[in-house]
Amino acid sequence: MKDPIDTAMMDPAALGGGGASIVPQRPQLETVGPSPLPAGTRLQEFDIRAVIGQGGFGIVYLARDLSLQRPVAIKEYMPAHLAGRDASATVRPLTAGQSQIFELGRRSFINEARMLARFKHPGLVEVLRFWEQNGTAYMAMPYYDGATLTEYLRRHPGVVTQEWLRTTIAPLLDALGHMHAEDCYHRDVAPDNILVLKDGSAVLLDLGAARRVIGDDAQAMTVMLKPGYAPIEQYSDDPRFRQGPWTDIYAIAAVLYFAITGRPPPASASRVMRDSVASLAQARPAGFGDAFLQAIDRGLSLQPDDRPRSIAEFRAALWADEAAARTPTKAASIEQPAMRDAPAPAGSRRAGSARGASLASLPLVAGAAVLAVAVAAGGWMSFSTSPSPGPAAPGPQTTAGTIAEVAQPGPLAQPGPATQPAPAATVPVATAPAQPALAEPAPATAASPPPAPAKATAAVAQPAIRQPSAAEPAQPPRPAAGNGTVRLAIKPWVEIRVAGVKRGVSPPLKELALPAGRHTIELRNPAAAPVTRTIEVQPGRPVTLQHQF
Repeated sequence: MKDPIDTAMMDPAALGGGGASIVPQRPQLETVGPSPLPAGTRLQEFDIRAVIGQGGFGIVYLARDLSLQRPVAIKEYMPAHLAGRDASATVRPLTAGQSQIFELGRRSFINEARMLARFKHPGLVEVLRFWEQNGTAYMAMPYYDGATLTEYLRRHPGVVTQEWLRTTIAPLLDALGHMHAEDCYHRDVAPDNILVLKDGSAVLLDLGAARRVIGDDAQAMTVMLKPGYAPIEQYSDDPRFRQGPWTDIYAIAAVLYFAITGRPPPASASRVMRDSVASLAQARPAGFGDAFLQAIDRGLSLQPDDRPRSIAEFRAALWADEAAARTPTKAASIEQPAMRDAPAPAGSRRAGSARGASLASLPLVAGAAVLAVAVAAGGWMSFSTSPSPGPAAPGPQTTAGTIAEVAQPGPLAQPGPATQPAPAATVPVATAPAQPALAEPAPATAASPPPAPAKATAAVAQPAIRQPSAAEPAQPPRPAAGNGTVRLAIKPWVEIRVAGVKRGVSPPLKELALPAGRHTIELRNPAAAPVTRTIEVQPGRPVTLQHQF
């Protein structure tokens, strides 16, 4: 096999796409922009040879390790909408006002590299080293020769069988289980973050935390989540819906759904309103066992507590029919673990009842429920031809970082006091011209399997960091004394901002708890102009805010 470094130097097009799109050009000296480093640039002991992929949040290079004489991939933190490279190759924020956001993303990038460097597993991308240079950050990884799962399935449409899927995801499940044992969660599993290598094995790529942090802090509708693969708890700031192993399990189940059907499941945020995901167990696609399909359906459960509680439980469900075939007399007991809740791993204790925190009242991260879209970025670890997007699948991501030092968003309003409220006052809002409602997903074609007994979740997990071990309060926090309640009656949906701060999306958000006094509330829906209303909040006197776009 030819050395990819020599191949790149002789024929850049061999790495994918035309030579003009692969060989980086030297940046203009008089401008600042997200230009790649030119071939021949020296970074530590690495020599840059070519660009592998470039997207909205970073650039990946093919490089030569001059010490060990081997090819490597180097990922550079470069958020194109925030920063550019000057004539000295230094990466700088485009404006002074973007410096803080740029720095948040850079810290996230370094934190992810540090976390990944802790794990050595064939199913997880390996970080050889990481460092800061040129005003930005870098991580060096082995050269992986393969294609993203999206691209691989596009090239091999007949490859998907139950056995092939099991073989492909087995190392990924092992890698996730390895991470979960350390109370770390990937939270960005998707077909474009899975690389199928030339030998048929699969590797799980980046975490995407820097992308999420930048998108959230900039209050821009940048990609924070991958629709179809992100479970409902990732859309929410509600501490009752925390993240854990079940979060990655949903994403893996969605990847399996995509591989079997050719399309991702509906976005979980839209499923809150109308759950239109088709049950694979009822559709019964040819060549797949009932237990395997039922396991995927359960992994895709909208309610977090209806999913398997650990990777081991999910694996047992996916392989249940195989185990039953080996020991038919014990089939019932073998399948049983997949149908009941297992204890949560260390650092993921739960308290209370999740049924009290119904999905109907789940406040979503502002805008993400309807406006999350995929970043179109080159496959950052795929060294074959430039991938084309799969059917309805989001584009590949190119950089990521693990956030470990960024403060959580401010708490959202919780349901009002249990005491009997005084009669509600209604605050009318001027009705805007009627606009067509956003399209809702089609009704479900089949029912989902019965949910497993539920246990509550208690606190949203920080991405890829250790979970607090202290027990959480048994009941969700109620508004402090002196707070008042604002009830929301808005159609079809709206993003809520209070004093310019995002508070959620209604529906499903039904109430806000606000301190007594005067508040300015802004209602946003892309179908019409924003509506602003000033209301007076009083303890014990709920106020109803009504509007229809």
